[in-house]
Amino acid sequence: MSLLQVLVMAIVFYYERGWIMMKIRMRKGMAMLVALCMLLMLMPVSVFANFAPSDITGHWAEAKIQSWIDEGLIVGYPEDGTFKPEQSITRAEFMRLVNVAFDYTAVAPISYTDVQADSWYATEVAKAEAAGYIHGYGDGTVKPENPISREEAATIISIVKELVSNAAAVSIYRDAAFISDYSEGFVGVVTSAGIMQGYPDGSFRPQGDIKRGEAVEALDNALNYTAPAETADATVTSSIGTVGADAITNIPFVTTLSAFKTAITPATGAIFNVYDANGTDVATVLTSASLVKVMAEDRTTLKTYTVAINAELSHVATVTSSTTQSQPYN
Repeated sequence: MSLLQVLVMAIVFYYERGWIMMKIRMRKGMAMLVALCMLLMLMPVSVFANFAPSDITGHWAEAKIQSWIDEGLIVGYPEDGTFKPEQSITRAEFMRLVNVAFDYTAVAPISYTDVQADSWYATEVAKAEAAGYIHGYGDGTVKPENPISREEAATIISIVKELVSNAAAVSIYRDAAFISDYSEGFVGVVTSAGIMQGYPDGSFRPQGDIKRGEAVEALDNALNYTAPAETADATVTSSIGTVGADAITNIPFVTTLSAFKTAITPATGAIFNVYDANGTDVATVLTSASLVKVMAEDRTTLKTYTVAINAELSHVATVTSSTTQSQPYN
């Protein structure tokens, strides 16, 4: 073997060795990067508390975004100091926010064809399935990496909060005709509840992607929303006399309004007014042989009780009721 051949072989060996070492280092570096990413995914979001993103200052949802970060409910992008409030959010990411915010921890078996068992969102989808707000599409997918639309977010929030559908409420939006049939009632109820709102131009943009800032705002509103307590139909009770299903009888004759109100009172919280037969307020004195009306009213139902007051002390007043719908008070 000539000296030249030996030199060539040495050079080849040197470069091959260097290339092999470089590949080994690259593989080690990639393995470390993957491990770091997995560690970050598994770390509790509270680790990033007190992070103050640079791009939410002056944003309309700044206060709630910062609150969610401080409470460990959402993570920004510490590597570049941002939150990206106007960036779209995926269906899987939205599921994770819902699960964390509403403390969903139970999981259910899932078999979606586009959710791999080793994906970071597999557990989040399983939690969403168990909570009952996600059931996937007819083709067996759940599309976890697709951006979630505003009407999809409204649907999930409505299901989670067990809100009653209110399709009529979408009439305020100029693009109401573009809201999907399945979500119309859900968009309406989150609107009437003040959980989600439209844009200054009067639109809701149902198929538009919900942004990260909007998602935080809507979910925070949902967390703090309490449905108004249902009030029972107003009723009239009596401290004296015989109370029936829709009438009070055997009420002794009374001549003053105060005495009458003592004898007959509406349910707690109802409005109580007494009118004469002509609909005029009774000021102080109830005349004998007169006809008065007791109006007991709650926020949704108006009941009018017609009371016949007889002239003789030995006679009785008979109360009958009728119910008509009235507009709720503002």
